[in-house]
Amino acid sequence: MEIHGYGYYRPKSSSSTTVTLKAGDVYEAVVKEQVGEKEAIVQLRGVDIRFRFEGDVPPSGRVKVQVTGSDGDIVEGKIVTPHSTSASETFETPELRQAVTMVAQKQLPLTRETIESLRTFLAEGKGTVEQKLETIQIAASKKLDMTMKQLQAVHEALHGKPLSESLHDIVRAIDEHFSFTPIAKQQSQTISELRAQLQGERNIDRAIESAKQFAEENGHDEIAKAVREANILKERGHETFARSRIMQAVAMAETNEKIDHGQMERATTQEKQLQMVRQQIEREPIVAKALTIAKGSEVVRQTLGPALREVEQLYRSGQPLSAKERLLEAFASVEEKDNVPTQPASTIQKQMVDEAKRIVRNARSIEDAVRQLKEKVLPRIEANELHEAIERVEQLGEKAKTDLIQALRAVGAMKETLRPNAPIAKVVTQEAQLKQVADLRKQVESAPTVKAVEPQVRELARTLPAEQAEKVIRALEQSKQQEAMGRSVEARQQLSQTLRAVEEEVVADVVRTAKEAVRANNPATKVDVQEAQLKQVAEVRKQVESTPTVKAIEPQVKELARTLPAEQAEKVVRAIEQSKQQETMGRSIEARQQLMQALRAVEEEVVSDVVRTAKEAVRANTPATAVETKEAQLKQVVEVRKQAESTPTVKAIEPQVRELARTLPAEQAEKVVRALSQAKLFETVGRGAEARDQLVQTLRSIEQQLAPEYVKRAHVIADRLQQQTMTLTEAVRQLQADHTLTKQPSVFEAMQQATQTLQSARQQLMTSLLTAERAEQQESDVRTAVMQAIKTIQKEPNVKEALQMARAHLAQHMEPLLHDAFARADELAKNGREMAARQTVVQALQQIETTLPTSDASSPADAAYESLAALGLQSKDMIVQTVTKRMAEATKQFQQAKRDMMRNLDAIDHLITQYKQAARPQAKQLLETTIKQLDQTILKSDAMLFADMTMEKKLLQASSQLAEAKKLLDKGQLAEAQKIVKQVKSTLEQMQFKPADVKVKHFVQAQSLKQQTPEQALLTQWNEIVQPEPSARHMLQTIHRLGFMHEADIANSLVFHSESEQSEETMKGLLMKLAQTGGEGSKQAEQALTHMTGQQLLNKNDQGSAMQTLFFTIPLLLQKKVKDVKVYVNARNDGKRVDWENCSLYFLLETKKLGDVGVLLSANERTLSVTFRNDREDFAERMRPLVETATKRLEEIGYRVGNVQFTTFATKEEKQTNEPKRATWTEKGYDFTI
Repeated sequence: MEIHGYGYYRPKSSSSTTVTLKAGDVYEAVVKEQVGEKEAIVQLRGVDIRFRFEGDVPPSGRVKVQVTGSDGDIVEGKIVTPHSTSASETFETPELRQAVTMVAQKQLPLTRETIESLRTFLAEGKGTVEQKLETIQIAASKKLDMTMKQLQAVHEALHGKPLSESLHDIVRAIDEHFSFTPIAKQQSQTISELRAQLQGERNIDRAIESAKQFAEENGHDEIAKAVREANILKERGHETFARSRIMQAVAMAETNEKIDHGQMERATTQEKQLQMVRQQIEREPIVAKALTIAKGSEVVRQTLGPALREVEQLYRSGQPLSAKERLLEAFASVEEKDNVPTQPASTIQKQMVDEAKRIVRNARSIEDAVRQLKEKVLPRIEANELHEAIERVEQLGEKAKTDLIQALRAVGAMKETLRPNAPIAKVVTQEAQLKQVADLRKQVESAPTVKAVEPQVRELARTLPAEQAEKVIRALEQSKQQEAMGRSVEARQQLSQTLRAVEEEVVADVVRTAKEAVRANNPATKVDVQEAQLKQVAEVRKQVESTPTVKAIEPQVKELARTLPAEQAEKVVRAIEQSKQQETMGRSIEARQQLMQALRAVEEEVVSDVVRTAKEAVRANTPATAVETKEAQLKQVVEVRKQAESTPTVKAIEPQVRELARTLPAEQAEKVVRALSQAKLFETVGRGAEARDQLVQTLRSIEQQLAPEYVKRAHVIADRLQQQTMTLTEAVRQLQADHTLTKQPSVFEAMQQATQTLQSARQQLMTSLLTAERAEQQESDVRTAVMQAIKTIQKEPNVKEALQMARAHLAQHMEPLLHDAFARADELAKNGREMAARQTVVQALQQIETTLPTSDASSPADAAYESLAALGLQSKDMIVQTVTKRMAEATKQFQQAKRDMMRNLDAIDHLITQYKQAARPQAKQLLETTIKQLDQTILKSDAMLFADMTMEKKLLQASSQLAEAKKLLDKGQLAEAQKIVKQVKSTLEQMQFKPADVKVKHFVQAQSLKQQTPEQALLTQWNEIVQPEPSARHMLQTIHRLGFMHEADIANSLVFHSESEQSEETMKGLLMKLAQTGGEGSKQAEQALTHMTGQQLLNKNDQGSAMQTLFFTIPLLLQKKVKDVKVYVNARNDGKRVDWENCSLYFLLETKKLGDVGVLLSANERTLSVTFRNDREDFAERMRPLVETATKRLEEIGYRVGNVQFTTFATKEEKQTNEPKRATWTEKGYDFTI
């Protein structure tokens, strides 16, 4: 009975509160107030009701009452006397007394049968006493009957063997070698949507993550490979190339998808054309006209081929009726797909090879040919030779392109011999050499081994004059020998000394050049002074290196300080004082090293001063031509630009930039100075990267202005090659027309090599195609011969002639296996065992046939056809008919629901526009009806069985938007609510129901279960259940398939006589059939059934309670192993459904790599707070990318993600116990604070 709360005593918030009471049950009540001789207001289950007692009304306080009936809203009953002390003494154990108390507290009747069930369960049930008591407590909280069966079921669900293990044992008992078959998942995002998303995504990390997720979800190897390459490019700093690589792979995938779709459409069109031509021929009485109709269709000519020629021969030989009959037979054989292929090679393979040849011959460039082959041919055929040839061609082309780019970059690099009258250029070159030698010498001093720095040393040697280069190479070889003998330190020291000597020679050359330039005017110049200082510093530094103590060299150091400028002198004096202090403390070696370092630093400063002074002197005293000046300026700009690119801050390169500005013309100098000032300003506000980029761009623009025209042309071609906006073929053609560039020896040589590579590439591709064609021809010949031999063995009545004819077919393809088979067959035939003889040969032929590669690359249409054909020919027509009928009904159902919802939304819009605030009650009612209808469409309509995930996501989003509009209506914000209503109406208006292929196949497979044995159906269902699609409706479908609604589904099917999804086979139904067989696996089936029943009992509706608790164990395939995902739900209960906008869900997953993972989701008015639990320290870091993706998806369907936390399962003290990491039961439902 359902009793409404008593009006006067009910709070306003619970005006609709009802309580369900059962006649005969005992409840604990609180007497509040007597209102009649035998009536009182009592509180039952938190609700105030009017109660009529059989005897006197008890005084206020707690009593136990038994309900006997009702009179309207008045409940009738009597007081129950509590058990006497003597009765409680019959509860012989503390555990039983505790169990009885739990049951009594929940106001459940304590009958003799109940106590006996509790006693038996505690004595005989599996598990610990604590587990059994917890089972009793939860069962009592759910108001379950305390029978042995129900207690065992609940206990099995809570503490028994995991459901996945039970089902796995059953599957192994049925098929020991069972393995999961991957299920084609529907794409949550199409390739076109991914491309659009990546084009609008500026952040390269998010773009890579999106592409990676798409590749993982859809098993797309090419995009996965592109993601790996993009990560490498990004780590190297080439973000543009990384983005380009991903976009290239996505574009190619999209092109392939369109080609596949086009092929499927063409195949369907061909079938229709064949059917139309056949019908015309059947209706045409004149054979000649029928033959003309057939020959007039190109599709017929291509499809029928030899059969059409045979028909023509029959007609010419005067047999028109036979000709027409043969023609119709040919049509029938094509439609039934029973004919044995008579063509020597696979049609698709041959067509693709011919297409590839045409592409290679006619393509404008070899790059275009390779692109077309990869897009149009390679996805459709298996041709290893062509794959390898394309890889070779790409590698050769890449090498030729790299060589050509290097040659073009070298144009204008001014590595040619300097003119005798260009000393300034010579000084600039020597300065660059000096810097290179100094940098390398520092690398050698810090490198762990000589081998680590060998490439840089050899590169330096190539830039030095012959004599110095020879010294460096000789020192390198000697150092390597010493290192090989285990004298690594001496090896590095020797190489460092050689480089220091070369450095000194270069400085001397700079000074000599400067002195030659100024000797005519100023015999004693600043250059001479600085040269003397440099020599003195170098000599003192060498003396320090060889002197045992600092004190012995102190006079020479102080003498040196007097000759140096003030700043440098101060450094030297400070260093000598500090070294003396260290020496007095017994640290003589550190003292000398510190002094040497100070002298080296001063020496480097003096070298810089010498070079700068030399350049100024040469510039002031050496007249230069305009060309020479421009070349020198260009080289200086290039050097400074390179330094700017590699320097961490602008401030570090400021002196060089200002020095450069002094050498440039006024206009360009002004640009450089302005760019430097802006860059410094940017750097002061923390935008260092932008500062450097701006300065580098300015220097590049000046570099381009100074460069000769032919150099600019060379660099443009090199840039376009590097950016992949120009192919190698186009670059070669452009260079052949540029006579100035082809005169450059390096460019001419690289161009010749590229031309040869391009010619060789085309030849290699043609050769690989011919090889593939020959291999396919041979393979097809073998397959045809084998099929003809099998047909002969099966149809020829005389076994000896059959064997002879089969030998003739296979004459050119005999193998030892066939020789042996025919020999055994001859022997069996002689003994009169004809069937055994035929079987022996056929088995051998079939064995050879299985070793041959598949003849065609199957298209998506072929795969779909094969999946239908695999269902069995007898039931195929029925299933196709069923699918067609269900899809038609689903389409009609969706269109009707869509019309109703749009009509409601239109009405809401008009009401708000016309009546404003007065329309709120009616608009709210219509909105609630629309939301309910939309939710019913998502969760219960057949349309969502076939709809794609994009449509499902849009409907979920629309439901969220309407719920938001309802809240706005309640607040009186009509304009905002009306705006949302219009948006949802527009979304529904544009929505078209289009069945997804993947879901149609899933439904076909579900229908096929009815044609299988229970064992086969269970294996198929198990494979489907553990691999669900990530969608709301599919998860509900998984719960249906497991059988958690099995009894309700059967009842609905019986009542409504419907053949809907409710009547489909479920795992529970199949287990019940298996348990009844009594065969292998029946015992495990009973255990699994008990577990499922326990879950169903735990999910019983909590009537009269403000909270509803649910518990599910869902088996899922994780990392190729099935694991249970436990789901605990606490939600507000409004009597009819769970309040999903305000609830808590706790997921517990057992993973191999991360261990136990707990995920707690708490929803409050669509705002989610998420807590992740795991004991690994790096768990949060590993989960963050996934959290970002999940957050985005949740927001798409109307949730707001608030707080996201990461925590562990327990404290250190709690971890020492081995308690399971699951939710525990409390009075308020499941407790997640583990």
